[in-house]
Amino acid sequence: MADAEQLKRLQESIAAHNGCQAWNQWRIWHPFKRINLTGIRLEGADLKGADLKSANLSGARLGDALLTNANLTSADLRGADFEGLFIVPDRFLGTNVANAVVDRQTFAGIDTHGLLGLASVRYVESTPVSAVGDVFISYSRRDVPFVDRLDAGLHAAGMTTWVDRGQLEGGQQWLRQIQKAIDGCVMMLVVLSPEAVQSEYVESEYHYAYQKHKIVIPLDYRTCEVPMLLSGLQMVDFRTVPYEQGLAQLLKALQSYIH
Repeated sequence: MADAEQLKRLQESIAAHNGCQAWNQWRIWHPFKRINLTGIRLEGADLKGADLKSANLSGARLGDALLTNANLTSADLRGADFEGLFIVPDRFLGTNVANAVVDRQTFAGIDTHGLLGLASVRYVESTPVSAVGDVFISYSRRDVPFVDRLDAGLHAAGMTTWVDRGQLEGGQQWLRQIQKAIDGCVMMLVVLSPEAVQSEYVESEYHYAYQKHKIVIPLDYRTCEVPMLLSGLQMVDFRTVPYEQGLAQLLKALQSYIH
């Protein structure tokens, strides 16, 4: 999970539109501070000139982020996603990735023109467990808008998540990806709705989480008959209270488990 204070500092610096000067100055004042930005979501952010040297950016979502002249030397980029939806000219012009730790997918599908230090990056085949996500969200596709909002809220609080966005193609490969994600998570959130409790995929996910002794927290999102296995658990209410109140209750519960 990302360091919440560090993430807030970086976000505030980005909002100032001055080339991350405040962030870079803070790093000068704290030269030995370990930077943990694991799993952050900064798609489209202006990170020009940002000092991210030696930062842990594993699992970070940086699609369409502008990284011109950013310092990513010795950063951990395993599982990071740089692929965006738009073509941004010179997005990586002068971006230094010398001695960064990457995997084979880090720069897959992107134009690496302008990147400095590519010859010295260190390839590691396996991604760190933290890139899998602290929180696995099990849900029905009918509830995607709610899950998108929930996912964003958890990331804003500095947590990493694993969400099957594209309904990975069926078969053994898909099942292995789901299993790996549950194995690597700390806890599972089950978004309860009529469609979710009828989904064999959702059922298999929380059954497997129980077998692996994971923490399971049901979210009471839409009225439905709660499955027996989940009925005895303390649920977080998103159905009868405002979303912000439900999220606050959930974050309080999560923070007692994830440090």
